[in-house]
Amino acid sequence: MNPNIEVITPVLWGVNSFYVKAGWTKELLPIPQPPDQLLTGSKDVSLTDNGIMVLHKESELYPTLKKFVPKIMEHSDEELVTSLQKISSISNLDNYEKLYKSVLEWEIKRREIYYKTHQESVNTSIFETLIKMFN
Repeated sequence: MNPNIEVITPVLWGVNSFYVKAGWTKELLPIPQPPDQLLTGSKDVSLTDNGIMVLHKESELYPTLKKFVPKIMEHSDEELVTSLQKISSISNLDNYEKLYKSVLEWEIKRREIYYKTHQESVNTSIFETLIKMFN
């Protein structure tokens, strides 16, 4: 594996985004995203076209996200949806709640992409629920 890529989990990597732009990480290409699909806080994270979440090492939130995101990734699809519904119902979120909401949204989007590229392992009822809720 490329020494410029830190594999946190098989679907969560840490990379300095400058290395990607400079072409030093052949395993990762910059993924242009249409404006309507940009992730909240996208200066901190990006997604590959096969469902890998890439944390940007230059982000001041990187140390926190490196510990926090894997815990969110352990949640079931149902838990993610329920948690996002609950946090979305709060009118005035503090910074911690905003971060939590963003991570939930990132993981749901990552799973959508992953499910589309790995359709043989998809739980279609959960996938359809996610698509209906967030599209």
